[in-house]
Amino acid sequence: MNKYWILPVVAIAAIAASKFYSNTTIEKNTSADAKAALIDGTKISQVKFESFGAEDKHNVAVLTINPGTENGLTFAIQLNDLNQKVITNVGDFPAEKYCKGEKVLECSIPIPKEVFDRSMTIGIATYAMNGQLIKVKSGRADRDGNRSLFPTFAYHGAY
Repeated sequence: MNKYWILPVVAIAAIAASKFYSNTTIEKNTSADAKAALIDGTKISQVKFESFGAEDKHNVAVLTINPGTENGLTFAIQLNDLNQKVITNVGDFPAEKYCKGEKVLECSIPIPKEVFDRSMTIGIATYAMNGQLIKVKSGRADRDGNRSLFPTFAYHGAY
């Protein structure tokens, strides 16, 4: 009976080691599972992140968008920390310049790699042609419903 005490000790050590490993390993997502719908019917159905070689200092966020009733959309992109505080304003990106397609748009937005690596979420505010902000109807958003939020990083259980 005295020799069987080792089994629970080994099991507990294995569980502790796996928990430690999963908490210390940071893994970037290549796409976000979340979706967002805006009040005009615009849907952001996918956000993917692509990176280039080590010499390039940018990643690209690829957004899949089904436009709603508003025309001339512009996307204001921000990168946020864990508390949704803005790390950096990436910029404003007009759909006519950064997106391809007719019924479904695929938009490629350049993002500085250094800041992207420190971010937890990407915030996307959408504006109509007249500069009017289009609020988020459903999906993860900031407190005011102005920006749809998508994870940039697999943070143990946060998303």
